[in-house]
Amino acid sequence: MLDRIKSEIVPDCSELTEIFARLGLCDASNCRAEIENLEDEVQSQSQSQSHEKSKTELIIALIGLVRYSKCVLFGDSTLESDSPPREPLAEAVVPSE
Repeated sequence: MLDRIKSEIVPDCSELTEIFARLGLCDASNCRAEIENLEDEVQSQSQSQSHEKSKTELIIALIGLVRYSKCVLFGDSTLESDSPPREPLAEAVVPSE
């Protein structure tokens, strides 16, 4: 699937559903929580002394995939979670929803 995504081929919805179910991402709120965790990891990577650009780029790509899949699988939900406002990510370009 990842090779097809790199080639800009739209992932099959049933395949996404199966993968996300195995990961425990069964609704939009689970996806939002995972996106927040990944954004925290990007923030942590950008502040770390052992900052690995390639790892950060992979995490950012994964954020984009989770956001895309959340919209495809659970609808476009622009409602924010009840969590407090987050600090902006430093020097990282994270795809928006």
